[in-house]
Amino acid sequence: MRTTIETRRLVPLLAAVWLVLDAGAFAQTRVVGMVRDENSEPIPGATITAESTERTFTATTDGDGNFGFVTLRPGNWVFTASAPGFTPSQVRRRIRELVRNPEVDFFLARGAYGERFGAVAHVDAVDLLQQLEAAEELYAAERYPEAIAAYEALATLVPALTTVKLKLGDAYLMTERYDEAEAAYEAMLAAEVDLDLTLSRQLLYNFGDTRLALQGADGAVGWYWQAHEADPAWSQPLLKLGEIALDAGNQAEARRYLELAVDAEPGSEAQAAARTLLERLPPPQ
Repeated sequence: MRTTIETRRLVPLLAAVWLVLDAGAFAQTRVVGMVRDENSEPIPGATITAESTERTFTATTDGDGNFGFVTLRPGNWVFTASAPGFTPSQVRRRIRELVRNPEVDFFLARGAYGERFGAVAHVDAVDLLQQLEAAEELYAAERYPEAIAAYEALATLVPALTTVKLKLGDAYLMTERYDEAEAAYEAMLAAEVDLDLTLSRQLLYNFGDTRLALQGADGAVGWYWQAHEADPAWSQPLLKLGEIALDAGNQAEARRYLELAVDAEPGSEAQAAARTLLERLPPPQ
């Protein structure tokens, strides 16, 4: 089984407002997510509360609907998202230390009980949100076959929910259903959907993973490079390009990519992995 797709976004973590001042004593963890409406549009200014039996923290979404927490004690947490004009939503997660925690995403319905509108006017909004959250929970729990079934049902019910199609492609990729993943990603690219930066770069990167599985390095390199161009401050695609160059025996090219990865994103897991690979390379001639 492939390792978990690195889908978590680099959000402006300064948006987190800590209500407890002794949080620095806790083990460092990172939890990020996004708050969207029924059309998968981001909701800026939403409030997210993270609660355990001992502590409470809050964060506010940025203009792209992203939020983040960087210091949560490992254990069980309840996350609640709310925004003016929307029905609040709640997610329960177990947060682990020293690992990449699954993203905590929310879909909020308009109105006190979820007003039906726009692309989902023919769908019961509350039921739709419940299905979306259930699918997200399955994906976060790495129950990918069940997540696929849930996302496929949602994509049929509301074709306008573009984020669902993206997550469906990711779930196909995780279960090595590469042809279906490729078709899902190609449909997203052809639709020219206006995605935020983190989703756009991940789409390009994951499409590279799909092409790598189906066509080999020649079919994938260009997509990884596009992911890098979409966000030059992201080390992951540069690390992948360095690994591909190493597999091809091209140490000079591998060194170039790995050095770029080290410089691009200080403190990231990809930077650490790139530095480790660089240390194993013989000195340049």
